[in-house]
Amino acid sequence: MTRLTDRTFGVTLLVPAVLLVALLFAYPIGYSIYMGFHNKDIFSTKTAPYVGMENFRNLMNDETFWNAFKNGLIYAFATVLFHICIGIPIALLLNIPFVGRSLARGLVMLPYVVPAIGAALIWKWLYNDMLGLVNYLLILVGLISKPIAWIGDRKWAMVGVTVVGAWKFFPFVVLCVLARLQTIPRELYDAARVDGASAFNRFKDITIPQLREILFVVILLRFVWMFNEFEMIWLLTKGGPMETTTTLPVLAYMLSFVNFDLSLGMAVTVFMLVFLLIMYLIYSKIYRAEGDI
Repeated sequence: MTRLTDRTFGVTLLVPAVLLVALLFAYPIGYSIYMGFHNKDIFSTKTAPYVGMENFRNLMNDETFWNAFKNGLIYAFATVLFHICIGIPIALLLNIPFVGRSLARGLVMLPYVVPAIGAALIWKWLYNDMLGLVNYLLILVGLISKPIAWIGDRKWAMVGVTVVGAWKFFPFVVLCVLARLQTIPRELYDAARVDGASAFNRFKDITIPQLREILFVVILLRFVWMFNEFEMIWLLTKGGPMETTTTLPVLAYMLSFVNFDLSLGMAVTVFMLVFLLIMYLIYSKIYRAEGDI
């Protein structure tokens, strides 16, 4: 019996996982691309006729599509900005030894582990314009003079869902940054301290460069996930009021399962796939160019 090499044995062990990934991801993606170029009604049992670029032309001429695209960009960029601005300082604080640090780390992770439906119900109560805690506190400190329907008012709905998205997912940034901070050699800080470097200079010249690679991955992943975010927006507003919080995932769902136009809904998802791929290529090029400076 021929003995397998370590390389062949390793590849053999990976085959079931690769097949599972292909089944769970490759087939749905391939089917979505296929349906984007065909005309398929969700209730029809007939073979979907090929229509070429017709679905995509219809999207390009649809104001609702461009509004959803704009909303998705606003939501993704705003939430990622909040994640970074909140997550990094909290990770830096949790990296400093203090009494109760383990408890604080556990509490910071709480929003990330709360089920989406639970988080949506909590925030709907907090945002309530009659009994909500948010309005009560803002009126108490004098920032507003009357209650605001945070997820029911066209002017404030996007702000409302953005705050919830920032709160729900910022622990991911904290977790990643904190893990990287704990692997930075202490000798680097000790040497800088001996050389007379201030705390700010140590942060600028040691901490930030050491976090560069993890921040690249975190920003990329968070942008992709927030641009694809569906459940929290749907649970809070269902894309309303008057489509002010409708993003592309919400639009794709509504086209496919409310309007029963599966092909147009799949065309939206294909557009999202291509757009995110282009964003990744641009982002990677900028990151590598900065690394060569």
